[in-house]
Amino acid sequence: KIVLDRLDAGDLQRTSVPFAAAYVLLPVEASDSEAASRTPLPEIQGTLAFIEHSKLGPLLGGDDAAAIFQQAAAIARRVPTYALYIARDLDRVGVAAATIHAWHAA
Repeated sequence: KIVLDRLDAGDLQRTSVPFAAAYVLLPVEASDSEAASRTPLPEIQGTLAFIEHSKLGPLLGGDDAAAIFQQAAAIARRVPTYALYIARDLDRVGVAAATIHAWHAA
């Protein structure tokens, strides 16, 4: 486990950055598939994906669970969430990255 407790000022992001989209990674067999493709998720599926992938969300109960659910729902309401299908082929990682980048190029 690597712990970074002291970072140089140049290593810190001090300005806000856009949250253009969230992706749920779903690897697929490389044969006959694009390097990367995506399908929009309905808001409720996005909310549940955020909860599932939160570090403590599945462990919380009561008021804490409600707060995590509300936060996840608020994000899913504002940020497009997609199922991201990535071919299991390390030789195509660059193509997949370029495809994802192109989706968000301004």
